[in-house]
Amino acid sequence: RRVLFRSAMSLLSSGITLNTFERIQNGYVTDYIYFTFFRDFPVFNLPDITIVLGAFILTLYLTFKPRNEQ
Repeated sequence: RRVLFRSAMSLLSSGITLNTFERIQNGYVTDYIYFTFFRDFPVFNLPDITIVLGAFILTLYLTFKPRNEQ
């Protein structure tokens, strides 16, 4: 179960770090992934995906964690 927590934290920290480095280097974050099957779907990048995935896994972990586990 701790693997889920560690995976979530790794995804979150890597996405945040990559977006921060790009913002420091360029002054902005470049979004380059665009899906056309949704109308007005936001454009995003790979670090954004890792942040969302990490937040989703962390939410699942915290929701279904047994009460006696700390």
